[in-house]
Amino acid sequence: MLKYNELNRVISTVEYKNINEAYIRKSKTPYVETFDIFLCHSSSDIDEIVKLKSYLLTKYNKKAYVCEVDDPQLNPAKANKETAKTLKERMKASTELYFVLSKNTQKSIWMPWELGYFDGTKNKNIKIFPLIDNSEDEIFDFEGQEYLELYPLFEHDEMYYTALKLKHTIDKYS
Repeated sequence: MLKYNELNRVISTVEYKNINEAYIRKSKTPYVETFDIFLCHSSSDIDEIVKLKSYLLTKYNKKAYVCEVDDPQLNPAKANKETAKTLKERMKASTELYFVLSKNTQKSIWMPWELGYFDGTKNKNIKIFPLIDNSEDEIFDFEGQEYLELYPLFEHDEMYYTALKLKHTIDKYS
């Protein structure tokens, strides 16, 4: 799990500044590129996602795809065939998918679709990546999204996930 305040540490890095500048510039230059990770995320979390992109590069040397940065011509608020086509191409060009779980996940219209598409094509390379604030409770409420339990948490085995879920259940009823 990664807390928001840990992401703020990357703001001073060169990688973050470069990624953030690309996001702000919203360049429309076409390219053919491969990625280690497709970051499946809510567009409401874009500030944290840009930091996460930099974090993954600096900490793990992993290149992550973020649609708002790498394909700024896409409009996540509009679902259309061109957006879907581009996202499919980027998922095919990515080795893994990290489903960035936050309090905004259930609001996303694209996240379930991206997860389903990637699972259908590369089902062994999906991880749930919880991004939380100081309250851990929000990430373990999978009501309506129980399918997320099918996938492992980033950097943790199933026992860790089960223990956290049990802790959440006990805390909920205490």
